[in-house]
Amino acid sequence: MPDCVEAGTAPGDQLECDLGLQRGRILVSEYLALKRAMTAHLTENNQEQAYWTISELHGLLAETRDSSLKKERAMVQGLPFPEQALRTW
Repeated sequence: MPDCVEAGTAPGDQLECDLGLQRGRILVSEYLALKRAMTAHLTENNQEQAYWTISELHGLLAETRDSSLKKERAMVQGLPFPEQALRTW
């Protein structure tokens, strides 16, 4: 992978760097959101906060067109949240 901080980065290499940085940001956000949702659900007994945290993560993953995050999108979409939760919160 090209060095993203190198001043003479070619345009094609810069796009690869931008994609890598975006992917890294999304993966870190995924980790933090899952940890925050788990803490809200299991430790704080705050189901609403857990739901909204996962909903925000779902939105973040839905916005990206990075095909390498396909498994992450499928995992978040597969989390068990009842449909009626949308109506009560």
